[in-house]
Amino acid sequence: MIEVLRARGLRVTVLTGDLAPAAHRLAAALGIDDVRAGLTPEDKRAALDRYRGSHEAVAMVGDGLNDGPVLVDADVGIAVGTATHLARETASVVLPVGGLWLLPWIIDVARAVRGTVRANLLWAFGYNLVALSLAALGMLQPIIAAAVMAGSSVFVVLNSLRLERLPDPAPSRVPERPSGTTTVRSLGVPIVLDAATDRG
Repeated sequence: MIEVLRARGLRVTVLTGDLAPAAHRLAAALGIDDVRAGLTPEDKRAALDRYRGSHEAVAMVGDGLNDGPVLVDADVGIAVGTATHLARETASVVLPVGGLWLLPWIIDVARAVRGTVRANLLWAFGYNLVALSLAALGMLQPIIAAAVMAGSSVFVVLNSLRLERLPDPAPSRVPERPSGTTTVRSLGVPIVLDAATDRG
């Protein structure tokens, strides 16, 4: 998942309240160079502000009680399915249990939606600018203006419907099931549950 995020041009950082030795072992196992350990919630918020100053947007993925304030402050707060109640309540997105692999797909969908919204706004403003200018000059008859307006609305709707062609999450991204786990389906997304989660 981290490799896929990097392929999309994203920078991955670990911010944790754990002690430095454990945090660096985790980061080394995941191939992450940027790791900050022993952080309080206030420290995490300060780090978030620094990253926001040098990047377009910052997403925070968390699961702990002390991640709640940071998930609120992030441009996009993402809680994993096993997160604390506070983390799930404060996050913008809550992943299903075992659904961390969905992050790249969510980012792809968000980028596609943003691009579609921008295209629709550009078209609408451009049309209105041209149409109003021509109407003010008396060069656009009302019947033609109505027809072009209908065509503009159809374009916006059709452009938005293109989002339905976005691919579903790739089944190949589902993590291998460890022994003693079961797989269920919720909202059309495979979710891996361990025995403890299944009992809950």
